[in-house]
Amino acid sequence: MQLSGKITAAAGARGNSVVCVDEIGPGEPILRIQGPRLRAPGTYTIQRGANDHISGDGATWAYLNHACAPNSAIDFATWELTTLRTVCAGEEITYNYLTTEWDMASPFACNCGAAHCPGTVRGFRHLDMAQRAAIGPLLSPFLHSKFG
Repeated sequence: MQLSGKITAAAGARGNSVVCVDEIGPGEPILRIQGPRLRAPGTYTIQRGANDHISGDGATWAYLNHACAPNSAIDFATWELTTLRTVCAGEEITYNYLTTEWDMASPFACNCGAAHCPGTVRGFRHLDMAQRAAIGPLLSPFLHSKFG
């Protein structure tokens, strides 16, 4: 469910994406992460637990792309995607897939250049301790339970 009228789904250089159409302030909710629950991960799912994944079929959030240094993150108390900083009009809305996914159904190469970029996004379990620590504050409760 879209919470903000300041975004749109659009085709871009990296395929489909969610783009800001009007400036969004820091901490502002953008989307609610909800959908049918599945027991196994898929290319367009977000993991809630060991065998608990939310399907993005038909949801705007399914167009969110990954960034190792994203401009938004999921608030796990409400399951809303919120901005981490001001997002300007024309900017793509991103979140770090590694903050929710233990093991990616469809790993991919990332060449973003962020200091903690793993190079290949395969899932949280594939990160070294420094990479895990870099995203620690943004982790889902499920991944926090694995990090201990």
